[in-house]
Amino acid sequence: MIKNTVKTLALIFILSLSACNDLAKHYGGSVTVELEKDQKLVTCSWKGGSQSTSTSLWILTRPRREGEVAETYKYAEKSNLGLVEGSVTIIEK
Repeated sequence: MIKNTVKTLALIFILSLSACNDLAKHYGGSVTVELEKDQKLVTCSWKGGSQSTSTSLWILTRPRREGEVAETYKYAEKSNLGLVEGSVTIIEK
């Protein structure tokens, strides 16, 4: 029992350090994306894949308008059990 718990915690820790789209979506962890200069985030979405296939993070942007400031957005998953939750941080420059 203790061995399984340690293995599970080690796996969660390793995955939380990852910056891979598939790992963040399927197993928790985090991804940070920096947008090109003067781009404004409109929305983002996961496309494709199940547990066994590749997943892409699609990001819709537009040019930043005069007077708008750069912002940072964090999309965070809230799972039912709260054990494996992923996040995506998008930074405007």
